[in-house]
Amino acid sequence: MAETVGSRVTRLENLIGILAEKQYKLDDVMTALAESQIKLHESQIETDRQMRETDRQMRGLRESQSETDRQMRETDLRMRETDRRMMEMSKETDAKIERLVQAIAEFIRNGKQSRP
Repeated sequence: MAETVGSRVTRLENLIGILAEKQYKLDDVMTALAESQIKLHESQIETDRQMRETDRQMRGLRESQSETDRQMRETDLRMRETDRRMMEMSKETDAKIERLVQAIAEFIRNGKQSRP
């Protein structure tokens, strides 16, 4: 059976309507994809900014840690020097006490001998 011109036109009109509807849906999908890509790009830009800020802060922390380490080494040196001086002073004090005890003992011996 041969199709009439009218039915062919109707069929073509229906197909064009379906294609137009599909095109509309495709346009919506393309718009959503474009918006998603823009958001992704913005997110990547923000992530890059945050990474640069984190790197800057880490450099600051490393510098601060280096300074703290340097100060700790200096403190350790001062403490070792203080310990050394304290040991010297302790030895000197012990020697002085020893001499004082000997002098007192000598004084007592001499005092007892001179009494009648």
